[in-house]
Amino acid sequence: MSQENEVRAEAQWVDIEIFAENMNVTVKGVSLKWGKFHKPGNKGSEVKISDIEGHVIPAGTSYRICSSGRANASSGTEGEFKLYDGDIELAKYYWDCPWGSKKNKDDFKPTSNTNYKLNKTGGNYESGALGNINIICIKVR
Repeated sequence: MSQENEVRAEAQWVDIEIFAENMNVTVKGVSLKWGKFHKPGNKGSEVKISDIEGHVIPAGTSYRICSSGRANASSGTEGEFKLYDGDIELAKYYWDCPWGSKKNKDDFKPTSNTNYKLNKTGGNYESGALGNINIICIKVR
Protein backbone atom coordinates (compact mmCIF):
# COMPACT_ATOMS: atom_id res chain seq x y z
CA MET A 1 0.00 0.00 0.00
CA SER A 2 1.32 3.44 -0.83
CA GLN A 3 2.09 6.02 1.82
CA GLU A 4 -0.85 8.04 0.48
CA ASN A 5 -3.24 5.11 1.09
CA GLU A 6 -1.78 4.58 4.56
CA VAL A 7 -2.55 8.19 5.44
CA ARG A 8 -6.04 7.94 3.93
CA ALA A 9 -6.96 4.89 6.03
CA GLU A 10 -6.18 6.72 9.29
CA ALA A 11 -7.92 9.84 7.94
CA GLN A 12 -11.22 7.99 8.44
CA TRP A 13 -11.85 8.66 12.12
CA VAL A 14 -14.41 9.40 14.79
CA ASP A 15 -13.91 10.97 18.23
CA ILE A 16 -16.95 10.38 20.46
CA GLU A 17 -17.17 12.29 23.74
CA ILE A 18 -19.77 11.00 26.19
CA PHE A 19 -20.92 13.40 28.91
CA ALA A 20 -22.40 11.82 32.06
CA GLU A 21 -24.10 14.89 33.48
CA ASN A 22 -25.70 13.70 36.74
CA MET A 23 -25.34 9.90 36.87
CA ASN A 24 -22.69 7.28 36.32
CA VAL A 25 -22.81 5.91 32.77
CA THR A 26 -21.33 2.53 31.82
CA VAL A 27 -20.09 1.64 28.32
CA LYS A 28 -21.04 -1.92 27.26
CA GLY A 29 -21.45 -4.01 24.12
CA VAL A 30 -18.37 -2.48 22.50
CA SER A 31 -17.59 -3.91 19.08
CA LEU A 32 -15.45 -2.94 16.13
CA LYS A 33 -15.96 -4.38 12.65
CA TRP A 34 -13.22 -2.31 10.98
CA GLY A 35 -10.41 -0.10 12.17
CA LYS A 36 -8.96 0.33 15.64
CA PHE A 37 -9.59 2.15 18.89
CA HIS A 38 -6.88 4.54 20.01
CA LYS A 39 -6.10 7.10 22.69
CA PRO A 40 -7.53 10.58 22.11
CA GLY A 41 -5.20 12.59 19.88
CA ASN A 42 -2.85 9.66 19.26
CA LYS A 43 -3.79 7.25 16.46
CA GLY A 44 -0.52 5.39 17.06
CA SER A 45 -1.51 4.38 20.61
CA GLU A 46 -4.03 1.58 20.18
CA VAL A 47 -6.64 0.82 22.87
CA LYS A 48 -8.09 -2.66 23.38
CA ILE A 49 -11.85 -3.25 23.35
CA SER A 50 -11.48 -4.67 26.87
CA ASP A 51 -10.16 -1.27 28.03
CA ILE A 52 -13.41 0.38 26.89
CA GLU A 53 -15.90 -2.40 27.74
CA GLY A 54 -17.39 -1.81 31.19
CA HIS A 55 -15.79 1.62 31.61
CA VAL A 56 -17.78 3.70 34.10
CA ILE A 57 -18.02 7.42 33.38
CA PRO A 58 -18.53 9.14 36.75
CA ALA A 59 -21.31 11.72 37.05
CA GLY A 60 -20.13 15.19 36.07
CA THR A 61 -17.33 13.94 33.80
CA SER A 62 -16.85 12.84 30.21
CA TYR A 63 -15.07 10.02 28.39
CA ARG A 64 -13.77 9.84 24.83
CA ILE A 65 -13.92 6.83 22.53
CA CYS A 66 -11.71 7.33 19.48
CA SER A 67 -11.45 5.10 16.44
CA SER A 68 -9.84 5.29 13.01
CA GLY A 69 -8.91 3.14 10.07
CA ARG A 70 -5.71 1.15 10.33
CA ALA A 71 -2.55 2.23 8.56
CA ASN A 72 -1.69 -0.14 5.68
CA ALA A 73 -5.31 -1.28 5.34
CA SER A 74 -7.96 -0.22 2.84
CA SER A 75 -10.65 0.22 5.46
CA GLY A 76 -12.05 2.97 7.61
CA THR A 77 -13.74 2.44 10.96
CA GLU A 78 -17.07 0.84 11.85
CA GLY A 79 -18.32 -0.07 15.30
CA GLU A 80 -20.87 0.34 18.04
CA PHE A 81 -21.48 0.45 21.78
CA LYS A 82 -24.30 0.85 24.29
CA LEU A 83 -24.61 3.15 27.29
CA TYR A 84 -26.17 2.12 30.60
CA ASP A 85 -27.28 3.59 33.92
CA GLY A 86 -26.86 0.49 36.08
CA ASP A 87 -28.95 -2.18 34.32
CA ILE A 88 -31.00 0.35 32.32
CA GLU A 89 -29.97 0.70 28.69
CA LEU A 90 -29.77 4.40 27.80
CA ALA A 91 -28.71 4.32 24.16
CA LYS A 92 -26.99 2.47 21.35
CA TYR A 93 -24.56 4.23 19.03
CA TYR A 94 -23.31 2.87 15.69
CA TRP A 95 -20.90 4.52 13.25
CA ASP A 96 -19.53 3.73 9.81
CA CYS A 97 -16.77 5.89 8.36
CA PRO A 98 -15.62 3.84 5.34
CA TRP A 99 -12.41 4.24 3.40
CA GLY A 100 -12.92 5.08 -0.26
CA SER A 101 -16.58 6.08 0.13
CA LYS A 102 -18.24 9.46 -0.22
CA LYS A 103 -20.73 8.92 2.62
CA ASN A 104 -20.36 8.43 6.38
CA LYS A 105 -23.23 7.33 8.56
CA ASP A 106 -24.15 6.82 12.17
CA ASP A 107 -27.21 5.81 14.14
CA PHE A 108 -28.04 7.00 17.66
CA LYS A 109 -30.92 5.18 19.33
CA PRO A 110 -31.74 6.68 22.74
CA THR A 111 -34.06 5.02 25.24
CA SER A 112 -37.74 5.92 25.22
CA ASN A 113 -37.61 5.97 29.05
CA THR A 114 -38.83 9.45 30.07
CA ASN A 115 -36.51 9.46 33.11
CA TYR A 116 -33.63 10.26 30.75
CA LYS A 117 -32.72 12.88 28.16
CA LEU A 118 -30.04 11.88 25.67
CA ASN A 119 -28.74 13.98 22.81
CA LYS A 120 -26.17 13.43 20.06
CA THR A 121 -24.59 16.27 18.11
CA GLY A 122 -21.82 16.54 15.54
CA GLY A 123 -20.73 14.44 12.62
CA ASN A 124 -19.66 14.92 9.02
CA TYR A 125 -21.71 12.80 6.64
CA GLU A 126 -19.77 13.57 3.47
CA SER A 127 -16.39 12.06 2.57
CA GLY A 128 -13.50 12.13 5.04
CA ALA A 129 -13.71 11.75 8.77
CA LEU A 130 -17.02 11.35 10.60
CA GLY A 131 -15.30 13.67 13.06
CA ASN A 132 -16.35 14.82 16.51
CA ILE A 133 -19.50 13.42 18.08
CA ASN A 134 -20.91 14.51 21.46
CA ILE A 135 -23.39 12.40 23.42
CA ILE A 136 -24.99 14.01 26.48
CA CYS A 137 -26.70 11.81 29.08
CA ILE A 138 -29.00 13.41 31.67
CA LYS A 139 -31.21 11.73 34.25
CA VAL A 140 -34.30 13.90 34.77
CA ARG A 141 -36.09 11.89 37.47
